[in-house]
Formats: sequence, C-alpha cells, structure tokens
Amino acid sequence: MPDILKNRRMFLAQASDLAVQALSWWFSELSSMFPWLGRLDSFKSPPALLRVGKQQCSLLLLDRSNNKSSAANLPATVDLPGLDQLEASASRLKTLCIGRSLHVSMAEEDILPLEYELPTAARSELRQAVSYRLLTESPIDPSHVFFAVRPRKDASSPEYIRLDVVISRKEAVAEMVTTFGKWDISVNEVGYALPGSQGLDYVFHTSEREKAAQAKKRLHLYLLVMAVVVFTVYFPVTILTAKWLERDTRSQIFTLNTPDKKHTELEARQSHVQTVRQELAGQLPSFRVTSLINEAASHLPSDAWVNRLEYANGKVSLAGQAINPSAAVRQLKKGNLLANAKLDVVASAVNPGGPPQFEISAVIAGARN
Repeated sequence: MPDILKNRRMFLAQASDLAVQALSWWFSELSSMFPWLGRLDSFKSPPALLRVGKQQCSLLLLDRSNNKSSAANLPATVDLPGLDQLEASASRLKTLCIGRSLHVSMAEEDILPLEYELPTAARSELRQAVSYRLLTESPIDPSHVFFAVRPRKDASSPEYIRLDVVISRKEAVAEMVTTFGKWDISVNEVGYALPGSQGLDYVFHTSEREKAAQAKKRLHLYLLVMAVVVFTVYFPVTILTAKWLERDTRSQIFTLNTPDKKHTELEARQSHVQTVRQELAGQLPSFRVTSLINEAASHLPSDAWVNRLEYANGKVSLAGQAINPSAAVRQLKKGNLLANAKLDVVASAVNPGGPPQFEISAVIAGARN
C-alpha cells in the first residue's frame, strides 16, 4: 500500500509539471502566432537586473519580450561602482531605471548555496521540507534568513528530487531594500541571479507593486484560458443541446399521437356509468320526496327553516319558523314543483324573542327528476 501511494504521488507530481510546461509552451506559441496577446502583460514594465557587488555593480537593461534568440534584443549592460560607492551614482541608476521594474541580485558574499535531496512525496511542500532540514541539520535559524528553492533534474533515483537552495540573511535583504528606498528607487524583487542569467533565479523579497502586477497577469491568463475553453465548448454543446431538444420534442409528439390504453378504458367506463344512470332515472318515479326537499330548501329564505314536512295524495304541509312567514310563502310560489302555496297558521314562538312559527300548505304542480 505505501508503494502504491508513493507511485501515485510521483505520477501526480510529474503530471503537474508537464501541465505547467504544456500551458507555458501553449501560451508562448499562441503569442508568437497572435502578437496582440502580448498586450496581456503590457502593464508590466520591462525589467532591469542589478547585480550587486562589493567592488562593482552591473545593470542589465532587458527587453520586455526577453527574446534571447534575437540579436537586437540582447540586454544592454551598464557598469556601476560597488555597493559602498553606489550612492554617488544613485541619480544615474534612478534615471536608467525609469519606466522599468528593478530586480536586485544580492552580492555573492551575502549568499549561501546549499544542496538537498528529498523524497518525491515532498514536491508539493518543498519550502516546508527545506525549512525542516534547515532547522534540524544546520545551525541556521530559518526565522532569521530568506531561502529560495529550485529543483534540479539530476536526482540519484526517480524516487528523489535534488534541490538547489540559496540562503540570505533577512537583515541583509532588508538593508538592501532600505538603502534603495533612501535613494528614492523602488525595488520590485530582491533575490539571486546565477552567473550568465538575465533574470532572478531565486527570489527572496517581492514588493507589493510586483505582487499586484503578477496577480493581474495571472488573472489575464485565466481569463484568456476561460475564453478559449468557452469558445471551444460553446458550439458542440449548442449542437448537442439542439439535437437533444429535437429528439425530446419528437418523442412527445409521438406519445401524444399514440392512443392511450388507460384513457380509452376510462372513456368506456364513463360511457357505461352514464348509461346506467339514464336507465336508473327511467325506472324511478316521476315524483320523489327528495325533489320536494330540494325545492323547499332552494326557495325558502335563508332566515327560515322547516321542522316538519308531510306529503300525502299530492298535498304538502310544511311547518317551521321564519322571521317573515309571508316572504317564505312568496318564495315557494316561485318554484315549479309546488302550487297554491298558502299560509295556514302563524303563531308566536315558544321561546320569547324567537321567530314566529308557521304552517304552509300546497299541492304538487308537477314532478322534477
């Protein structure tokens, strides 16, 4: 199991490196094909690399494109006095750095190079692993120094990675930044550049302005990648969505055109129920007491109610209570079932304050189903 996890970590680390290299190559080639893409980092000033030395300093004025293959873009080198006498040439240095981002390479005397070999599993946390090695294997307190790490490709076995580690005292770096600040020269990055290099290979300190520029560049790159991804995916997704909607619509049309067995059975049952109702209605008598009750309930006022209803030989007798018995009789006369409705008896209520009692007689004028 540990071997499987180790192999998996090695594979993920190698895949991550390949992805970064592929993305860098892709953007470089794309920029060569479409020069306008170079404007993505046009906000960044062309760099200037100052190699600091005790006896002599040299300033490399680099081109923004940093195209080493073109002879016209080779950096211009300006010799300056050593760090102790550099203050006298501060105004010249400031003039040369106008419109450029200044990167300062620490003097060789302030640099301590080390070499470590760590397991591949530590690739994702190199700084933590190196800090631990510094704390346990050297007399250097990691809290008092800046260190930068750079992987190499000549490890003793695939299970290990070899690292070049460069150390510089925090006090020396801070003194360097303070010194240039006194001369009113802003420093973007402080680190160490290997001999022959045209940029910092190791970075100890980055100014806030440089961090903002790097963040803006990453944002522009992410936006470009997202735009390419959206443009690449948009048309296939649109076509697939249209085909899916077309197939779904055809399926719904086919379902609607196909007779539903359950719907047919339900219509047959409803037709059968209607037939049975009609047969039952033909067998029932033309007059029913329920029809009489419905007639009285539908025509009597809302403030009247019936306590007794009698029917015999076509004659109907109703007894109940109502606030206005005469109005109740008039309402019953409006119906079609009762005829000759008349108020026979009106009496006071049994309970004081209650509505009067009445008795109404009528005859059946017709029958209603």
